Amino acid sequence: MEPKVNGKVAFAFLNSKGNVKNTKILNYFSMRNNKTPESRKKNYEGDKKIVKEFLKNNEPEVIVLGATSPDIMYIKYRLDQIFEDFQNEGESKPWIFPYDVTIPQIYAKNEKSKKEFKDFEYLLRTAIHFGRYI
Repeated sequence: MEPKVNGKVAFAFLNSKGNVKNTKILNYFSMRNNKTPESRKKNYEGDKKIVKEFLKNNEPEVIVLGATSPDIMYIKYRLDQIFEDFQNEGESKPWIFPYDVTIPQIYAKNEKSKKEFKDFEYLLRTAIHFGRYI
């Protein structure tokens, strides 16, 4: 049985050949501030800083969001806000789109995937499969 992924956000940076170059798992980036206790807002701010650094360092051309929760469009909104800041600094915005995770989930649960990415959790294996697909 795979671990519960609700609320987590996985970032997997793949090169043009589908090789994994960098990954991040965040626990607070999808939280809505108006529904978040004050103590957890600091956790969100920490995740936001990590996202900004990850995006700046990796300069993605495409960002794919796995639709594992109803908050997927909220995550897209938050990324759009971050890229507004980047555009003010003269950087371009990548294409951001959500996707259905059904097919990548089949791969992520597959023994071949678990063997190839034994140190990666389920959510990252799903992101990697879809990144390779596109």
